[in-house]
Amino acid sequence: AIQPVIDDPNFQPSKIQSVSSACTAMCQWTRAMHTYHYVALEVEPKRIALAAASAELKEVEGKLEILSSGLKELMDRLAKLDADFTASVEKKDALAAKAEDCNVKMDRADRLLGGLGGEKVRWQETVVNLGKMMECVVGDVIVAAGGIAYLGAFVATYREHQESFWQQQLVTYSIPSTPGAGMR
Repeated sequence: AIQPVIDDPNFQPSKIQSVSSACTAMCQWTRAMHTYHYVALEVEPKRIALAAASAELKEVEGKLEILSSGLKELMDRLAKLDADFTASVEKKDALAAKAEDCNVKMDRADRLLGGLGGEKVRWQETVVNLGKMMECVVGDVIVAAGGIAYLGAFVATYREHQESFWQQQLVTYSIPSTPGAGMR
């Protein structure tokens, strides 16, 4: 209903100014309100759309916050699992190194025991021989001491003859001695 007035070429503030300054202000206000009405009609759906978009944004941001906190929780858990995995791998490597060290030591011990096992027979024979020699120590010392004390100045044949005689005497008195023991 106001459109015909707005379209009238005489309803212009510049033309009305020549008649009345108060009417000029009324003319400007009317034209401004007419323009506002059409702008408001154009803007109102955009305001409604903005309000709906803002509500949707708020809802999506809420969901995003929930998902972000879940993601942070998962990332923290993943970091802990990664740290546990790294620690387990380091522990496994350390245990593998210890196992390898133990295997090397076991191998060395087996070789040593194998080597010593062969020596066992020789040691047993040596112990038996030393036992026999211990039985003969007294007789052997008698012959050797006699040779040192009495036979040093004599020739070799006399010394051998005298040592044989002493050995026979030891047999007579049942004193064990090593055959051929003497100064030789």
